[in-house]
Amino acid sequence: MSCNGTIAYDRDDTFYSCPTGDNGGWNIYLKPVKGQDKCMPVWLKVDACFSGCAPTATPCTPSSTPMHPHKHPHKHTSTSTIYTTPMHPHKHPHKHTSTSTIYTTTTSTTTTTKCTVPPVVPKTFTSMSCSTITPPTCAPTPPMPSPPAPMTPPPAPMSTCPANLIGTNFEFPHLIVHVDEKLQDKALGNSLNGLAAGSKSSIFNFDIPAADAGKTCSLKFLLPAEGTMETSNYKLSGNGSFEFAILQEPATKDTTYETMPKVHDYLNDFELVPGNAYTVSSYPCPPGGSVGIWMYATGDAKLEYFQDFNPCPVGLYVTVE
Repeated sequence: MSCNGTIAYDRDDTFYSCPTGDNGGWNIYLKPVKGQDKCMPVWLKVDACFSGCAPTATPCTPSSTPMHPHKHPHKHTSTSTIYTTPMHPHKHPHKHTSTSTIYTTTTSTTTTTKCTVPPVVPKTFTSMSCSTITPPTCAPTPPMPSPPAPMTPPPAPMSTCPANLIGTNFEFPHLIVHVDEKLQDKALGNSLNGLAAGSKSSIFNFDIPAADAGKTCSLKFLLPAEGTMETSNYKLSGNGSFEFAILQEPATKDTTYETMPKVHDYLNDFELVPGNAYTVSSYPCPPGGSVGIWMYATGDAKLEYFQDFNPCPVGLYVTVE
């Protein structure tokens, strides 16, 4: 493996990421783990490797008294990018970068070091309630006029979790692929995030077990309120709706906007409000196989989130009843 390339084992670059169910943790395996239905394929890329120690910022003078030998940890840092992917016709994928630090230990004799630290000079800053001053003196804040009441207040988000998946029969997207209408022939790879913003959109693949045939499958989008999520987060902005469509076939990790499957049927659209759970569609579960769902944004609405079923879950899921 080089510092710039794809990680492979025995000439196979496909690994499998399975949730641990503990604080949003994921384990990576060479093969799917029997009994863990939430595993998804991932491909690992290394985009920067280096090692070394940070230079000393302040000149130091070692003393003449040697200390007892100590072990000094040296850290080596490598950055790797993980691409993943999860179900209508054309929009975007995403990458996640994680940094791992490895410590090795060598033994050496350490001497006491005296460093000259420059004096701290108070900085001048600007406060919203004060003129430009040098702390800690602050002038009293003048009374501010009360803002006018909004004509139509936005819907109040729920303070509790709108849905809980733990202990229920549900399907997690096994592949999420982003596509970009402005980069129609570029494969953006798989991702752990859902994304819908402008020209970028996401395709989600759901694997429906054959045992669920004849039951009711419901496609649901969950957007909990801020402060109710334990291991996830999202960014929502702009005005517009988020629309969903079922595709004629599932996507692959190499799907582009140009090659994405055609739309089989357009489903519902929603102006998402935090603290709510939305039922996109309900239908008889197919007799096994994969289903592709496309999510895209209209207007200047933007949403990006980490797909996570831990409390409080966020993202697109299929529940089975």
